[in-house]
Amino acid sequence: MNISYLGNVKVGLGETVKLIAAINLSPESFFSGSVIIKKSLLVEKVLSDIHEGASIIDLGGMSTAPYKNTFVSEEIELDRILWALNEIKNFDIKVEISVDTQRSKIMEESLKKGATIINDISGLSDKNAVKIIKDYNASLILCAAGNAHDVQDPIGFVVNNINNSLNVALNSGIEPNKIVIDPAIGFFRNSRLPSHEWDTTVIANIENIKKRLKFPILIGVSRKSFIGILTKEDDPSKRLAGSLAAAAISVINGADAIRTHDISETAKAIKVAEHIRSKIGFKNKIKYL
Repeated sequence: MNISYLGNVKVGLGETVKLIAAINLSPESFFSGSVIIKKSLLVEKVLSDIHEGASIIDLGGMSTAPYKNTFVSEEIELDRILWALNEIKNFDIKVEISVDTQRSKIMEESLKKGATIINDISGLSDKNAVKIIKDYNASLILCAAGNAHDVQDPIGFVVNNINNSLNVALNSGIEPNKIVIDPAIGFFRNSRLPSHEWDTTVIANIENIKKRLKFPILIGVSRKSFIGILTKEDDPSKRLAGSLAAAAISVINGADAIRTHDISETAKAIKVAEHIRSKIGFKNKIKYL
């Protein structure tokens, strides 16, 4: 498996699990408690997340929840992202910044302003994306994307889908050690499987996906719908406990990075999960008397 760099943050084999703080600048977000549109709250949140253990801040200017109508114009998305980037720069906050966008113009303007990572949930759907990422020597979080209609094999779909996007990225000159993959928990809702069965199957098979694709894996489960289904909590604000359980299980199953709205709580859960993960297989090394 490759070790990759998200900006200057090392992700992968032998590294501690990295935490990525999700900061939503879009009032349309499925989790209203994560939305930040005031300068004072943005700076406070960024500084707090860094203090609690975030290595990367991920800014999103347009919600991508697949079950909501959250589309906004390119201009609105860009204004939101540039506002946040400028505020972080004005306060001289030293942190790697990822921008969650599908649009090449947003990518380019964000990278000009100091972002170092592009988080593209569309699998490089914008034909200009790869050139911009390469030209700015940016890192890439590459997500599974596409139409899962009538699919009943989540693992095969995710592996094949990401592989196709990887080929596009690598053939365009993006360096492999600048790529981390994301199986896109929560985005596939029209397969033969119920969405919560799809998502939990993927989480249970993280190590399998890693072995087949040979790239570090980022998992984002924070407050997502499958947790609401399993815990019978329609309100995302009540899904913290389920999110922590899913994040910890993801780490035990091989996740290299976790994207979350709740850095403090998730950092503690992951610390426990990492310790347990380090013991897997230990019993086989014990010499019994």
